[in-house]
Amino acid sequence: MSLASTERAALCDEFESSGPDRPTLCKGWTSRDLLAHLLVRERQPWAAPGILVPALAPLAEKAMQGYANTSWESMIRDLRDGAPPWSPYRIGKVDEVANGAEFFVHHEDVRRGEPGWEPRPADPERDAELWNLVTRMGKILFRRSPVGVVLRRPEGAMHVVKTGSGMVTLVGEPGSSCCTRSAGTRRTSRSKARSPTSRRTRRHRGGCSASPPSGRLRSPPAGPGGTVNP
Repeated sequence: MSLASTERAALCDEFESSGPDRPTLCKGWTSRDLLAHLLVRERQPWAAPGILVPALAPLAEKAMQGYANTSWESMIRDLRDGAPPWSPYRIGKVDEVANGAEFFVHHEDVRRGEPGWEPRPADPERDAELWNLVTRMGKILFRRSPVGVVLRRPEGAMHVVKTGSGMVTLVGEPGSSCCTRSAGTRRTSRSKARSPTSRRTRRHRGGCSASPPSGRLRSPPAGPGGTVNP
């Protein structure tokens, strides 16, 4: 199975465990908001541009609000079933490239939304696929970083994802790089960064790829349903 497939299943399991009202690392979003975002992205391509283009944000927000009265169980089932025939994510290669890191990162957004979370154990196959994704997509993931960024795995593999003044090296498995990327809203990890001008370590906060909606989705009435350490 691909990273996208395994993380889709794991994320759906996490949603079932968390319930719809759990806070996430996407600032202002509950797990219900995050799941609505993922469903719009995958099942409503006509509204999905609003996730990335600020001027079109009302399209995505309206589409997300369309899930306000959908049962939590149905929403999870739709994500677990995969993209519909009309979605570009139905194409295997597109799903693999676009959803692997997406689902991994949002899985961590749900896992780390409350205190007490623990990093997932290393997984050689998963981490190798994440490293390939991060090195290919690093310029996008770190596009808002005010400094240059170098990624380095514990065994020594390195990749420069962004050049610039004040270069910072993030050391750790690639899942850490995904979860500490700078992309807008706040993201938390147990991370340290090493720069050439300072040996001091600090916590990093990056962000989610989508802007928070103007208002949280509410659950429907009861019904049928540096040095980075990962």
